[in-house]
Amino acid sequence: MLGYFFIISGFLISGFLLSRAILYFLFKYQVGGAAGDGWAGHMIRLSSHEAGYKITDSILQDDKIRKSLAGDALLQKIRPEISTHIDQFLDVKLKAIFPLLSQFMGAKTRDQLKGAFMDEMDRLFPELMEKLYSGLLNRDNMAEILSGKINSVNLSDSSIRGWINKNIRPRLDLFCSAFMLMAGVITCILHSLLIGP
Repeated sequence: MLGYFFIISGFLISGFLLSRAILYFLFKYQVGGAAGDGWAGHMIRLSSHEAGYKITDSILQDDKIRKSLAGDALLQKIRPEISTHIDQFLDVKLKAIFPLLSQFMGAKTRDQLKGAFMDEMDRLFPELMEKLYSGLLNRDNMAEILSGKINSVNLSDSSIRGWINKNIRPRLDLFCSAFMLMAGVITCILHSLLIGP
């Protein structure tokens, strides 16, 4: 009976050591010239390009972002600032650029001109934001930016280490120990069936 205890204890210790070895190779072992990131960091760097494109495609296909940029709600938020800027232009800059024109422009003409500018802005803003969304946020530029961000993840960072120690290590310890315990029990059962006590 004492022999079975040693066999099962040996398998449990092996399970604990196995979980430590797995964690070491996943997160600390030097792979591909990057010290301290392990196989997980190496795989992140290898797959970052593809992940960048997949995330970019997901973002660009999402109509919610497009609608929020070109929608009426955003225009209503910035409308007071646009109005202030147009007032500044009509009251100060127009007088400096065209002093003769500003002498013949009264308050009513100024208000009509401001209204025409604001109406044009209401029409132009959604088109402008749509072109901005389509042109500036092109797939390749965005994918390269995201790939760079993914590559910059440092698995040696203390916050990531804390998360690994809190979430992954206990589960891996439990899994490896349970697996090795089952292997020990099966070994003991096979030993007693084949060889005898």
